[in-house]
Amino acid sequence: MVETFQSILSSIGAPIPGRPRVLIFADSPLPSLLHGALGRGGGQGATWLSQVAQGYAAATDLEIVWIDFAVGSKESEIHRLENQTFIRLAHPKHSWDLLLKFRIVRWRARRLLKKLQPAVVHCWGTERIHSAVLAVATCPTILSMQGILTRYHEIGGLPSIWQWQVMVNSEPQFIRAATVVTSESKWGLDQVLRIHPAAVTEQVEYGVHPSFYDVAWQPDPQRPLIFYSGSIDWRKGLDVLLAAAALPGERHWTLAIAG
Repeated sequence: MVETFQSILSSIGAPIPGRPRVLIFADSPLPSLLHGALGRGGGQGATWLSQVAQGYAAATDLEIVWIDFAVGSKESEIHRLENQTFIRLAHPKHSWDLLLKFRIVRWRARRLLKKLQPAVVHCWGTERIHSAVLAVATCPTILSMQGILTRYHEIGGLPSIWQWQVMVNSEPQFIRAATVVTSESKWGLDQVLRIHPAAVTEQVEYGVHPSFYDVAWQPDPQRPLIFYSGSIDWRKGLDVLLAAAALPGERHWTLAIAG
């Protein structure tokens, strides 16, 4: 179903009594869900969001609406599946928002928030424009950190282009605007607290595909295996893993890498 921004707003009514509405601003998991969550899907950098959406299908006590400011899309879309609503809004290039200090995305977000009346707003990542919504939300908000740009910048892990510099400079204000900040690790939360010592933080693990639980966990203690799946990148700590695997010990470890 392809619709204009205005018709999408009109198609979603008032919140259902007894079912608080949660708006999730993030890269859309829709492309993966439409194809069985078999992979990343076009335009989705956070691969675990499709697994999160599948888990939310059972949350019948909430009305969950995903919203993606889909940079580069020519038309807006709205879909209803997995007991949730998925909206992809065609949006100008990312650089325009950065040049205008996120005025475009915040203007559009105000219209959405006024119409949809959420109980909670949840934004994913500070490397995308979605987190600019936190500054205009009047309800409780959650910011989930996919990575800590400030730290990446400190260690020289980001490209030296002005767009990334704007996002690094904006990260502290995103964090301060959130009611709660989550990360998948204590290390990530420690980095958040370096930026904003008064931040309220929670450690939340990322989701996995339900098929993960179909495999019986029966490791062989005589043949210990370390399996790494992810980007072959030192920013992911791969160098630390390799050094740890090389440490002498009582047993011989096998390290398998897929990425």
